[in-house]
Amino acid sequence: VRENLDHVCYVFNKVTRPIARLELLLFRRSFLWEWYLRRIIREFQPDVVHVHDLPLAGSVYSICKDTAIKLVCDLHENFPAMLQTEKDSIFDRPIKFKKIITAAVTNIAAWKIYERSILHKYDAILTVIDEAKERLKAIGLPEQKIHVVANYSNPEQNLYDQKAPEIKLLYSG
Repeated sequence: VRENLDHVCYVFNKVTRPIARLELLLFRRSFLWEWYLRRIIREFQPDVVHVHDLPLAGSVYSICKDTAIKLVCDLHENFPAMLQTEKDSIFDRPIKFKKIITAAVTNIAAWKIYERSILHKYDAILTVIDEAKERLKAIGLPEQKIHVVANYSNPEQNLYDQKAPEIKLLYSG
């Protein structure tokens, strides 16, 4: 089901989201998500694709690698560490089926390798704190690709007075 709302596309529903999540955990890419995304990119023709979080980075890269589209990966957390925490807390109350499935199919070492390899292919990586930038540098990502953008507002900075070039941006996440 795809619903357009002022140029925002929602492509998942209660059935497709769990399927895509399982694909991501098992294969570190979602073929279902790629199917939807190919159609959207063909129709929308963005200049930039902004990928929100690590799991979708591989799917987006596989679609855009032979295009002029710039790729930005926005990392709000250390995804492999978050998966490890989820795996470690599998029997914490309340026990949820989703946590059991995640723990059963998640290979943390593979996610760490995937993170290092896929992020090298991106034009820019956004993090929300300096510690995340340092962690990414420590796994071999070039500092010039990593940008810290706080996810809170600074009342002393007026962003509305700044002029930016007009671009088409596809946000994926």
